Amino acid sequence: MKKSKLKQIIKEQILIEIEPAKPEQVQGQIKTDLFKKLGVANFDPAKFITTINLVKQGKTLNMIANKILADVMIAMIKTNDDNLLNQIFANLKQVEAK
Repeated sequence: MKKSKLKQIIKEQILIEIEPAKPEQVQGQIKTDLFKKLGVANFDPAKFITTINLVKQGKTLNMIANKILADVMIAMIKTNDDNLLNQIFANLKQVEAK
């Protein structure tokens, strides 16, 4: 193989690896009423939906959005209501990234 051909192949491979991946589109709807039942202090469904929309758009989350998700996750870990967790997980399964 010629040296120039090898250089061309290497350049093409590098360009393929450097190109940023397209953000995935999230489809489906989160049921905020299930998350309200977790008992998160100061849970605001509007802020939660805004945070979920940031995730759907593939945007970087700010500190407030991270705190909202962290508070929900902590509440999920602390809850003893297995039925509620099953409902939340079933809802999350319906949300798909494409």
